[in-house]
Amino acid sequence: MSIPTPIKRISDFESLGFGMFIHFGLYSLLGKGEWVMYRENLDKTEYRKLAEKFSLEKFDAREWVRTAKRAGMKYIVLTSRHHEGFSLYDTKGLNDYDAPHSAYGKDIIREFVDACNEEGILPFFYHTTLDWD
Repeated sequence: MSIPTPIKRISDFESLGFGMFIHFGLYSLLGKGEWVMYRENLDKTEYRKLAEKFSLEKFDAREWVRTAKRAGMKYIVLTSRHHEGFSLYDTKGLNDYDAPHSAYGKDIIREFVDACNEEGILPFFYHTTLDWD
């Protein structure tokens, strides 16, 4: 019996070793996890209003990345869009349910990638194909 071997892109990722996965989005405001909208059957219209409160006064992508680097991490995976449909990047007119159209008003993914590039950490993204919206 042969042992399966992963394709190159998978083995390349696995060889990176220690990294971080950050689930972050509107659901973070509720402090109940990324599945809160689904699990608690929250009204979509009311849930979307969280974007008006998504101001992120303490958000600092560079500090996230510096912390990962100090810990010896080689990569960070950030949720760019989760199942509730809110994107942390500029959707460029596809919709306005994104960070640049929230109270924060900026592209979080751009800030994250810039910080990763400055610190030599590889940025990766979790982007769902499932959409509850």
